[in-house]
Amino acid sequence: RGAGMTAAVRLTLLVLWGPCLSLHRAWATDVATPASKGAACPPKYYQNSPIVFECTQDSGTVHVSLCSHRRSSGMPIPVGVANFQIFAKSEADIDLLLVDPAVNKTIVSYSDGNTKTGSKTTSYTTPNGRTLKVTYSGDDQEPPVTEAVAITGRSTIPTELFVQSYQQTEAGLELSYSYQSVSPCPTIPAGCSAYDLAQAERVVKSWSRWAQSRYMSDGQAEHAWEDMTKEKPSGEVPWSAWRCVWEQWPGEPGNSSWQYTFHYIDSNADMLISNKEFTEALLSYKWTPQEVQASVSDWSKWVHSQYSPQGAWNFYTDGALVSIPRAKWNAAVWENFIPTAGELKVSANASFEYCDTLQDQMLTEEEFIHCLSPDMTTVTTTTPAPASTVPMLRGSGSNLVGLAQLGSDADLPSTLWKEEGTLQCPDGYYRSSAIVWSCSGDSGMVRFFLKPVGDSLGVWIPEGVMDFKVHTYAQIDMDLVLVDPATKTHIVSYNKGVINDVHRSGTYQGTVGSLPLTTFSGDDKEPPVSENLTIAGKTGMPVVLGFHNYEKHSGSLDAWYSYTSLSPCPATRTGCSPYNTTQALDTVRSWSRWAQSHITAEEAWDKITQKKPGGVVPYYFWQHIWEKWKLRPDNESWQYSFHFIDSNHNQEISEDEFIAAFRIYQWTEEDIKVSLTDWSRWVQRHHTAEGAWNSYSNGANVIPSSAWELTIWDQWFPTPGELKVGQASSFRFCDVLPDSGLTREEFQRCYCMSGCSTAARATGSSGSSGGFAGWAGWAAAVAA
Repeated sequence: RGAGMTAAVRLTLLVLWGPCLSLHRAWATDVATPASKGAACPPKYYQNSPIVFECTQDSGTVHVSLCSHRRSSGMPIPVGVANFQIFAKSEADIDLLLVDPAVNKTIVSYSDGNTKTGSKTTSYTTPNGRTLKVTYSGDDQEPPVTEAVAITGRSTIPTELFVQSYQQTEAGLELSYSYQSVSPCPTIPAGCSAYDLAQAERVVKSWSRWAQSRYMSDGQAEHAWEDMTKEKPSGEVPWSAWRCVWEQWPGEPGNSSWQYTFHYIDSNADMLISNKEFTEALLSYKWTPQEVQASVSDWSKWVHSQYSPQGAWNFYTDGALVSIPRAKWNAAVWENFIPTAGELKVSANASFEYCDTLQDQMLTEEEFIHCLSPDMTTVTTTTPAPASTVPMLRGSGSNLVGLAQLGSDADLPSTLWKEEGTLQCPDGYYRSSAIVWSCSGDSGMVRFFLKPVGDSLGVWIPEGVMDFKVHTYAQIDMDLVLVDPATKTHIVSYNKGVINDVHRSGTYQGTVGSLPLTTFSGDDKEPPVSENLTIAGKTGMPVVLGFHNYEKHSGSLDAWYSYTSLSPCPATRTGCSPYNTTQALDTVRSWSRWAQSHITAEEAWDKITQKKPGGVVPYYFWQHIWEKWKLRPDNESWQYSFHFIDSNHNQEISEDEFIAAFRIYQWTEEDIKVSLTDWSRWVQRHHTAEGAWNSYSNGANVIPSSAWELTIWDQWFPTPGELKVGQASSFRFCDVLPDSGLTREEFQRCYCMSGCSTAARATGSSGSSGGFAGWAGWAAAVAA
């Protein structure tokens, strides 16, 4: 960035900025300076800037906290402000930037504005011909860093002032300003935004849920206050410092959420968040019984991986305590629980109260071991569905991977995880993207499933998205990548991107468009891995956000995103595709036919949800389940099949919805005959008709349906190209009478479905190749 200010530059600054510097020295003598200054925002508005502009002359000094290596929130400077001057001072390396937000054009910057290093006065002309006269002090790098900007005359356009910090830790900033007036006088002062109470409450509760899980492992709200705010119990957090506290939350939705949440939490509106106000907000989210039970269940599995129940009790009580008090549970038991990806950790107090069934503030050995039981059913939210059949599919059997494999996968979905901010597609369309884009901007949280050792597509970011931000978080070693789909160029990647771990910010020019200033947080390798990306301005081309998983097992990644707008606004929401009901029905029926051939509906559901009460399959995880079906017709089928199965379109597949889709295909009479013919060939390779009867009947007069299921049908493993329907369907076909038992004649009738040549059976050959040619010889075989 150069060698800093020369003596000549410093002298020029003194000449040009003498009045401002004198004013600054006078302000600096004040013992206490407020975090914000100017007019107060009217009711139903919150403050979004350190300066709220009055219509009459004003001046003052404000203090602002700059978060590590980040740009400050934009400070709006209104149209009509006269002779505005601002002087910035910090012990950290900072830069002032003045931006025209209408076209995202930098007017003042040390590197890429109209004015650069060295004091300079310039005129900036907008695309519509308006002119703004601006003076910039030039770049300073030697602490204390001082930079200044002035607008001469009355501002003809609204602008925004940013301060970029290059320090790796939080830095302090002092801003001294003055202006003569604002005309015309706006109804709502610049520096205020409309306040949405419902939105603020929802976001604070989402933050509370995260903060309790992250900072209240020991059950102490006081520790969360000290860890997050770095304040003592008697301290307070001013408006100017709240952003650095708030943005510790990986899921913060951006779009000025730190400002309107400050307004919500600061209940007495004194522009300070006290310990009491912070704690009330921290505890605002109330854990549901289902969340607590699921979290304790996850803890139980974690403990079982290290100890037996009795061994765990002895370890935590040191072999001496007769009970575990709340304080020891919080500090020694729950605080040490480290959940894996997809698991939930509720607060220590919530977990203790769940296990303390006697409610005496102590856990007995019986209570402790009960909480370690893997089949706890204190909270029940689902009703078991009726029994199902166990079928198989004709086709390329060697390429089929059964749903039963889900039980051994490394990463299963959290039944409690919820998306936030995702928009619905209109009627006649299905969701074809993790993010459904809104013209007016949006923020939210989505989750992605990451395949082992390889790349996974995240989301297509369309052209025209303004100020896109994404914060990612995973319990596995992964990398965030941004790709130009037209040329397959890595725009952002830690080692081969145009923007990488060494050069973390820059612009990009592709063959079909460009990207404005894009900033990458840098590579993170130690789980939990967190990597972030910001595109400051409007995307001039579509790009693809993706992820690379380095682990040998699958995993999941949480992404918190925000953007302010999408322009031009498309007629149909980007992220939605036309929905063909007939195509979806046919595809789900084919999947159902395959799925039923591997496992029952109930067994599949239990493996997917790990038997957690209230389990659901969220949108992101359905792809993982669907891709077990190797004969799926196309790469998009998982998305439109999800739309079909998710009948209430709440972006989750419930147990009822899953089972209804699982059973949508009904076995035909022809399916059953073909399947029994395949079975007949198989059993004849192992037994004669008499030998098979003696083996399976075990000396009884009939074979009951339970024996048919467990010792006959369940033991048959079809080869590629064979079909296996459900045991109930096959038994019902053979039970001619029907009386829930197979006589010798009924059994041998099905035995001979593929033919009953005695010679062929004696030599162990596969019998007749004609599917039903053996029917004519059935009577002779029975007689024999």
